[in-house]
Amino acid sequence: MIDIIKQEVYQALKTLDGATVTQNNQTVFNETPAITFSLSNIYTDQNLERQIIRAEIEVKVDLWAETTKENSQLLKRVEQLLRQNDWRLTYAQDIPNPDPRLQHTTARFMTVKA
Repeated sequence: MIDIIKQEVYQALKTLDGATVTQNNQTVFNETPAITFSLSNIYTDQNLERQIIRAEIEVKVDLWAETTKENSQLLKRVEQLLRQNDWRLTYAQDIPNPDPRLQHTTARFMTVKA
């Protein structure tokens, strides 16, 4: 299930024009805007036979751009795209960055699979 979820998110994010997408927190990128993402949490419910019958899945999406405006626009595009794929935005925050030439926003998205 984990690999399928990661692939689903990656394939969706890849459709955004003008942004580099990678699946890792520690990725080095040379162009902005850039999007990195990772699986951050899975909570499952099981039946009496210990089969997973429901899963709440959260992914962390980090956005990197040269300006705050560009990052805000990127977040809006990512949110709209993932919402179309049954993910909902549950959290977003601007992250201070020691390099003023690079703006960083982190966001969390959640979905439920049954």
